[in-house]
Amino acid sequence: MVGNGLSQLIKDSADQQLGGPVNTNRTKTTGGKRKPLPAATKHRVMLKFAGQCSHVDQQGERCRETKFLEIHHLKPIALGGGDHLENLTLLCSGHHQAQHLLTGTLILPLPS
Repeated sequence: MVGNGLSQLIKDSADQQLGGPVNTNRTKTTGGKRKPLPAATKHRVMLKFAGQCSHVDQQGERCRETKFLEIHHLKPIALGGGDHLENLTLLCSGHHQAQHLLTGTLILPLPS
């Protein structure tokens, strides 16, 4: 129960920051299912970032995580971003989650 309340609070906060409902079901705003990234695109992202989280902290140190990596859209699909290499980065799961919480672009599925 507490998790659902927290999830709703985060979603409401994101909605308010973005001026409207946030896409929380990983579908495009048109209502269609989001297509998975092609394997070739995933491979290019992994090569671009040498299989390492791309997050750089305030001291200029890059995260050393090489496990639990996720591809992140710099400009979210819901806001018109695309799946091109220039719009994709590689983040560890912790930095990926933090990025969405900090920017208010909560587009990942909420726990039920």
